[in-house]
Amino acid sequence: MIYFRSIDPARNRFRWYSLDLQPDLFGGVNLAHRWGRIGNHGGAQRLEHFDDPSAAEAALQAAVARRRKRQYVLVPAFFPHGSHRSDGHPPTVQRVQSDMNHQAYTDEARFGRHDGQGE
Repeated sequence: MIYFRSIDPARNRFRWYSLDLQPDLFGGVNLAHRWGRIGNHGGAQRLEHFDDPSAAEAALQAAVARRRKRQYVLVPAFFPHGSHRSDGHPPTVQRVQSDMNHQAYTDEARFGRHDGQGE
């Protein structure tokens, strides 16, 4: 799973976005898009179905590029299922910062630096 955040307190913007490739039962691949506001329960989601795994990977790469273009930053994976932490509590801005300081995992090798500086 790939996680992004977009935080701009001046614009009251506290958003998260996740992308995930998931196999389906019929040999295809689904690209799951999930998004919402940091600190709120739930969020929205959209699934895209692909019969060809390489087409799904290309769509994933395009979605990553769109998120980065819209000022989302790639962050460590700490939201299982997009909007909740492993302890069952929704994330808050303070918890996001705390979790980021303690989390070592990034997708840097696959998608570049997570701080938005290495594109």
